[in-house]
Amino acid sequence: MNGNYFDITTFGATPVSQNSTFDNTAAIQKAIDMAQDSLFCKTIYIPASEWLVLGRLERYDNLTFVGESTVKDYWSGSNYGDVFKNGGSVLKGDYTKELFDAADQGWHFTLRNLSFTGFTRLFVPCSPRTANITECSFKNMRVLDAPSNTTDQYHNFHFWRCAFTLYNQSPNAVNIVAFSGRMIDCEFSFNIFVASKGFDLVQARASRIFNNRFEWIDREAAISLYGCDNNMIQSNWFDRVSGVGIQLKQLNKDISVVDNTFSRCGSLLTSGGSKMNLSESYEGYIQIYGDQQGNMQIDNNHFIKGTVSDMAGSPISPKHVICLEGIGSTRRFSFRGNRYADGNACVGSIIYSASPWISSVTSIDTDAFYDNLDDTVVDLAKYSGNRIVANNNKDVTVDEIPENLTVNNTFDATITLTDGPQAGVVFGGKVNGIRRFGKLEQLAENLLPSESANGTMTGNKITYTVPVSVALRGAPIYLAANYRTYNSPDGTVEVTDSMGTVLGTLKALTLSGAQQMMYVDRFIIPETFTGTSIKINFYAAKSTVLSPNDIVIVDAFCATYGDYITRGTIDVNNV
Repeated sequence: MNGNYFDITTFGATPVSQNSTFDNTAAIQKAIDMAQDSLFCKTIYIPASEWLVLGRLERYDNLTFVGESTVKDYWSGSNYGDVFKNGGSVLKGDYTKELFDAADQGWHFTLRNLSFTGFTRLFVPCSPRTANITECSFKNMRVLDAPSNTTDQYHNFHFWRCAFTLYNQSPNAVNIVAFSGRMIDCEFSFNIFVASKGFDLVQARASRIFNNRFEWIDREAAISLYGCDNNMIQSNWFDRVSGVGIQLKQLNKDISVVDNTFSRCGSLLTSGGSKMNLSESYEGYIQIYGDQQGNMQIDNNHFIKGTVSDMAGSPISPKHVICLEGIGSTRRFSFRGNRYADGNACVGSIIYSASPWISSVTSIDTDAFYDNLDDTVVDLAKYSGNRIVANNNKDVTVDEIPENLTVNNTFDATITLTDGPQAGVVFGGKVNGIRRFGKLEQLAENLLPSESANGTMTGNKITYTVPVSVALRGAPIYLAANYRTYNSPDGTVEVTDSMGTVLGTLKALTLSGAQQMMYVDRFIIPETFTGTSIKINFYAAKSTVLSPNDIVIVDAFCATYGDYITRGTIDVNNV
């Protein structure tokens, strides 16, 4: 024994270089037992060399295992056999069992400057008070694995400044993951993961993945979470992940993805150049399934598109930023303060939906204001749960203006729409060559006396005329009515031109049971419309004769350019 540590060679440990089949389990266990019996020396020293360990180590409570640092040359798979040489302390198994048993639950222990390979996992699942694994290296092995079909879990493990290089070169190593299953109150900081998946967590809770680097990850994701609770993924770097950087499957709750940097993910290309057989929902930075719970944050991240590899002519990735996968229902999350290199983070759309119906169950809490109008703002507005305002001072081409988007356009700026309508409001400038109003405008208002219609075919509808100027062609007008219904009128609301040709049907009136209610909807004037007015028709009876007692009464009506209701229409409620 040295005065500061127990050297395993003192107890008969023999390196692989001297005897390639010698099992050092007993020698290391003797050093552990001596340290446990010592009052002052609690450190096990493992010299620089490769040591075969075929059994499990026990009684490691309150001990520190120290080795010599290795050169972490993880960049090349072809010469990977030399990675753990150059003076490192390497513990090597035969891929049949864990290195450390959990029988003693090892309440406090530390591993430092060691390298590991050839074990099914480093520890049997356990719950120490504090487990510190610092500046260690792991080659082609699972590190912690608590399968989801068991009750196993790991508590209070801290991995700091470690290297995980997983090229799937171990026996039967298919899709190795460094950490999988349940991790409770664990922290992973300042580590580097290369070649394979870092985390596949299920029912993990209160753990933090902080300030790590994930590079050349030849998998569908660098991190996957399923059914996890209160986990934070913060300040990490994701670069050249074949699939998405982060995959958020169903039933996660209160997950934070903040302050990360994403670069060149979602190409579906492996480090060897082969193409992975994955759907388009993996061609992005973050993939989100449905059935998310609580508050999910995707905030203050930095997204950088770029070439997949460092070779000239390499394709640009990713295609998307957020990919909404068509499994599960409700998706609600914040997407605020995110930054995009050169103003654009991808070669396609910032939000991608694997199925058309996903947009109806997705709500994104976005930033409220943007300095410039571009496709990124338009994509976010399609899914935003709140209204977005964007300024625009130049000619710009975008797909559409969604309903939740308001654009303040300078007088000489033109917005060209290539795919959809102007469903939101544009103040000033031109849209598709048609000049827009520069402010909110009242187009029509009808107040007292109230107008009524009944279920007979005479007097079966109430009609209001709204003037339409050239500035409204291709633009939305907003309609509001203060109304009451009695019994069961039809309630259809229809828009026609001055000759009675139907231009569209709006949402129906909700039966009010004689209570005053406010009706609000919008109608987009066709860009090809050449008339000077439209008619808004509220039906008590439309195609079927009803009772004279089936009544619609409209006490006030207004039409505006801009999403607001006139004061007079609102004040009728207070009369």
